[in-house]
Amino acid sequence: MSVVVDFRRSSNFTLKGVIKNGRFMGHSVYWKLYFVENALRVIINTVLSIQVTPIPKSYPSWWEFLYHDTKLMEDAERVRRRYLASPSHTYPGKHGIYYVYLHNLGDIMRENAGYFSPLIPEVDDWVLKIARVGLPRNCIGHMNLINGQDRKQIDTLYYECKTLIKMLQKMMVGPEKLVLQVPEI
Repeated sequence: MSVVVDFRRSSNFTLKGVIKNGRFMGHSVYWKLYFVENALRVIINTVLSIQVTPIPKSYPSWWEFLYHDTKLMEDAERVRRRYLASPSHTYPGKHGIYYVYLHNLGDIMRENAGYFSPLIPEVDDWVLKIARVGLPRNCIGHMNLINGQDRKQIDTLYYECKTLIKMLQKMMVGPEKLVLQVPEI
């Protein structure tokens, strides 16, 4: 792999340096984080949709049942309102899980470990894995390069997340195979 120098460390600014950095991050790392965050949303939605039963009729889903009157839901609702106030922009989706960040996904798994552990016995390990990539994810989210160690952690989480999905897709829940459920868009 070629060495990419952070354009900010160059003595003179060039468009080519910024473009090279952006292409490198998009090609080598960003797409893996995109996969991880979205796959975790699907995994969390699937597990909690199956495990949190019965949900009282006054709550439309596990999200509202588990997180009503919480700071997480308040934060997600504040973000949702910002999108609704700007209809010309892309709307992430109806489900509240689209308005939380990677570290929040780890928090959801940790707070609901009892629901996850029958399907994902190593749920605590997953919470740690998610936490370990939090800072590199934020660097990428703020459009900065990350070092090789951080890229390796993201690579590892990407491959482990793919393995988890394959394992879940082979799992039986009662008499049927588990079907991954994308949160409502």
